[in-house]
Amino acid sequence: MVSRFNHQRKNLQSQKEEEILIYQHRLKTNSNSFAFLPLAKAYCRLNRFSEAIKICSGALAVHKDYPPAHVVMGQAYMSLGKLTKALKHLEFAIKQAPNNLLAGRLLGQIYMKQGRLEKAIKIYQATLNYHPECTDLKGEVEQLRTGKRLKYRKILLELERLLKNIKTYGAKAA
Repeated sequence: MVSRFNHQRKNLQSQKEEEILIYQHRLKTNSNSFAFLPLAKAYCRLNRFSEAIKICSGALAVHKDYPPAHVVMGQAYMSLGKLTKALKHLEFAIKQAPNNLLAGRLLGQIYMKQGRLEKAIKIYQATLNYHPECTDLKGEVEQLRTGKRLKYRKILLELERLLKNIKTYGAKAA
């Protein structure tokens, strides 16, 4: 069973490498080709994010306003933990193509990682306006809203407790 699984995994890896060779060839024969996009996506699928960034950077020099290239760049930077750079590309992509589902998802994830829950909810809600069928995104928005309410409730309770302690301390001091 393990041997069969390893064979299938090697076969899949080989297919992905072959796919990269095909797109590399297309790009070499026409450097202005849009073949860079599937090539960059293939690199991302193989966790070769730096190569995806390099390919997209070169392509964006020619196709600077192409939202899908910015989305792949954002995804690659995000995978490398470079959230500031990812944010720049994803925000550009979502401004150019507000209906881009992947850009909306990734942007929301970055905002959540940064603790910017309001922005995450806002971008998820905007994305849902274009993609109401995304039930997982609806669930994410509801979880964020519920979590935010709970967080604010905990803060309010803590403030009430502190205020009570201050009043008690003030009464004892007087």
